[in-house]
Amino acid sequence: GPVLVVNGDAFISMDLGSFIRRHASVGASASMAVAPPVPGAGFRAVESDDSCAVVRIRGIGENRPGLLPWHFLGVHVVTDDVFEAIPHEGPRDSNGEVYPAMIAAGKRIQALPVPVGAWADLGTPRRYYGACLELISGCTDLSALGGASPLNYGRILRCGDTPDLPVQPPSFVGEEAVVGSGVQL
Repeated sequence: GPVLVVNGDAFISMDLGSFIRRHASVGASASMAVAPPVPGAGFRAVESDDSCAVVRIRGIGENRPGLLPWHFLGVHVVTDDVFEAIPHEGPRDSNGEVYPAMIAAGKRIQALPVPVGAWADLGTPRRYYGACLELISGCTDLSALGGASPLNYGRILRCGDTPDLPVQPPSFVGEEAVVGSGVQL
């Protein structure tokens, strides 16, 4: 059956159940969660035709007029076709190797545009730090997570919240965390 794959270096709040159901309705070997490209972000596009069938990934594949560029969000649903297409030796890259080879062999890889509450690539220390600051600053839409928000299990502290504790805003302290004397946040 289908398998949900979420890249380990991505943070996303989206309706995974809806995404899985949509994948089941299109009959593709794999579906990729996508959104409109972020100008200036430097990510290489997933490109699809009008039916959102993926034609090119990272510039690999047929270049033809009218392709739609998408930003891949790091969430896929894959079928057994994908596992069968992965060479058995060494590490593999689904977007750079496996999917382009499957597309060339006539398999359908689907781009599924999804509404995204929050998304961040956490693949570098700078991006990870920036995403953490955005998350605890309250600027991140976590509504798609409902009660599963990581901020439901702790408290965001701001200057003046605790007079005996020097806090540099914003800071996040887990629900059962103990902050000792002399600690600066």
